[in-house]
Amino acid sequence: MGYGWRASLAEKAANFASHGYIVVASDPSDTAATLFPDGTYLTQSYPGPTPAVFQDRLRDPTFILDELTRWNTDDAVFAGRLDLAKVAAMGTCCGYPVTAEFSRNDPRCKAAILVACVADRWPCLGSAAPVPELDQFGLGKPLLVIYGENYANYTWLFDKSAKDAVAFQIRGTQELGSAMILVSDFYWFLYPNYLATGREASRTIAAYSLWFLDKYLKGSSDPAPPLADYPRVLGFKQK
Repeated sequence: MGYGWRASLAEKAANFASHGYIVVASDPSDTAATLFPDGTYLTQSYPGPTPAVFQDRLRDPTFILDELTRWNTDDAVFAGRLDLAKVAAMGTCCGYPVTAEFSRNDPRCKAAILVACVADRWPCLGSAAPVPELDQFGLGKPLLVIYGENYANYTWLFDKSAKDAVAFQIRGTQELGSAMILVSDFYWFLYPNYLATGREASRTIAAYSLWFLDKYLKGSSDPAPPLADYPRVLGFKQK
């Protein structure tokens, strides 16, 4: 997320966990507020989308995987219970380019789900130049891209994939002028007049994300969810 909080993805996390996935979310350095393990509560003003924020966010998933590796060795609850050969990353809003670059660069990450919220190819990079390797080579890993109806520039990573890539838009976001409704599970709070769009978008993202994860992490051969059951899907593409 951008200037958000972990709970803004609570619905997606609970859904994934109910299907056997372990979900870990972090508070990036530009988060609005965070609660530390010792009870300390920190709030701050938004530092803005800068290259420094991008680089700091990029360190978060690496740290998380390093910690999970340690937990799998000596944690009282998780030792021996984490399958770290089957790891995927999901990035939304400002986490979109961070997750893309992390997934490209870290061999431990096997697949990526990217959900766009703004019509900006490089959110949270400010005026910095794009990541050259992503621009040139793409991810080189299984990829699911979901973006708003009024965005025309979010197929670029899909286009660079030779295989194992899916992309589609969510119908109904054009009238909002933003696709924030796709990336926050508090769509009912952000857009109370568009509950049907929020519910259907959330249901669609969950269904296709679970199918994608099962396919590329668990080896499932099930076909993609039928488009007839998800009328919000627009321009579905698969390689």
